[in-house]
This record gives sequence, C-alpha cells and structure tokens, in this order.
Amino acid sequence: MVQYWFPHLGHPNGESDVAWFKVVDGHGYRTMGNPAGQSNSACFTVDDAWAYPATSPPGAPPTFEIVGPFVYAPSGLAWFRIERLPR
Repeated sequence: MVQYWFPHLGHPNGESDVAWFKVVDGHGYRTMGNPAGQSNSACFTVDDAWAYPATSPPGAPPTFEIVGPFVYAPSGLAWFRIERLPR
C-alpha cells in the first residue's frame, strides 16, 4: 500500500482533493499535484509516527506528527489527511 497525503483543514493553502505527497516504504515524494512539482528524490522520511525532512541531521526535530489518518504540524489542526491506496 502507498500513502497519499492530501492538504486538510489546518493547511495554510486549505483543503484539497489532490494529493501533494506519496509515501512509499517510509519515504515521502512530491506528487504532480504539489505546487512545487513532482519529485524523484524523497523530500521526507517517516519514522514511527514522525515525519522528518530527508536531509535532517541526526537528532533534528520532526516536521510533522502522524496520528491515525492525519498529519499535524507542531500546533493547530491537521495539515494533511492520509489515504492508503494500492500502488
């Protein structure tokens, strides 16, 4: 299964039904729907319930916390909702 991350209520750009990220084997990539464009290299990694920038040095704080089907920034409402879909 692949995870797709869709902007949700707390996202600064508002909700969207267009996935911005695809997570495969713990690595997150921008999709074609992301305003920054699609990426071939991982933008972030997922470790347990935390998402870290792919270039984070060891011990760096995570960018997001994953709680169930939602992804949260350090404060506020969920920035993304997660859907799991077949590859």
